[in-house]
Amino acid sequence: MQHTQLNHAGIPNDYVEKVYAGWLAKVIGVRHGANIEGWTYEQIQHAFGEVTGYLHEFKNFAADDDLNGPLFFLKAMEDYAADRELTAEDVGLTWLNYVPDQHGFFWWGGYGISSEHTAYSNLKNGIAAPRSGSIEQNGAQVAEQIGGANIY
Repeated sequence: MQHTQLNHAGIPNDYVEKVYAGWLAKVIGVRHGANIEGWTYEQIQHAFGEVTGYLHEFKNFAADDDLNGPLFFLKAMEDYAADRELTAEDVGLTWLNYVPDQHGFFWWGGYGISSEHTAYSNLKNGIAAPRSGSIEQNGAQVAEQIGGANIY
């Protein structure tokens, strides 16, 4: 049985390397899996045959809530919750502080259409999280969209 080496704070010595490797794998998986998200193995095999490389070549950045969301949580913890539990209101304030209005990061599909756009607009208009993204405020169709619907 192999024992993990710990540093003086009790954190494994290879912690940063493992987190970086995990994050890199997530970025690659999210970006290169987006075009076939939800496809079955059979659908992929039928469309592409044996997959031996990336299915698409990307040259431009594309915002994705699966990648943005975790970074906003980290920033919210850094800014607001160093000595206490993180709250939904903290995450909402982080959005207001760091999300460029209607530029990148989320799908800005319109108020009442896109969950992120709707919640962000509500935050800007003084409706604090978690109400800003709630079913009570926005209705189930918008509030329950995939896109981090229940985090704000």
